[in-house]
Amino acid sequence: MINDRFYIETRETFAFLEEQFEYLHQQPSIENANDPRDEKVVVPYLSNNSGVEIEWYFASSTISVVFIELQQPYTFPMKRVAIGKRAGAARVISLNTLAEMLGFRSNAFFLLGDIDNVMPSKCNRRAKLIQANMQGVLDGLAQATQLYATPILNGDTSLFPEVMQYYTQKMKLLYP
Repeated sequence: MINDRFYIETRETFAFLEEQFEYLHQQPSIENANDPRDEKVVVPYLSNNSGVEIEWYFASSTISVVFIELQQPYTFPMKRVAIGKRAGAARVISLNTLAEMLGFRSNAFFLLGDIDNVMPSKCNRRAKLIQANMQGVLDGLAQATQLYATPILNGDTSLFPEVMQYYTQKMKLLYP
């Protein structure tokens, strides 16, 4: 089954989270299984300060890495926010947005290209690429995580507000 393949390859590729940064692997899940427009597989990891999720959204054919600022050690928050503020919600940023803000989004680590573009032709291209080279996609994301997100993996979430503001501005431009 392809979900098994994703899980196995993700665990192997992101083993550095456990080995180097002492994250704890959590049970993977399929979220929103009743809504094909929002269904995704999530492979989560937790530390005392932050969480990491490697997510595969089926509808948009995207694989991404998400960082979550934890409010309680080793506990994923129920409420999350990537834009603005919401009482009791944990801040969330993506590796893609972090790299883009730092000026590195267009490098070879990101084989899927602009995952914010959900035009059918782009989704179909990404789906074919994931089917043909899932390991390459995951390898690139793992390398980018190690290169650009090491401070976050070590518990420093001070960049979250800046990345969230960058993402907010980007969304305002894309969806005025």
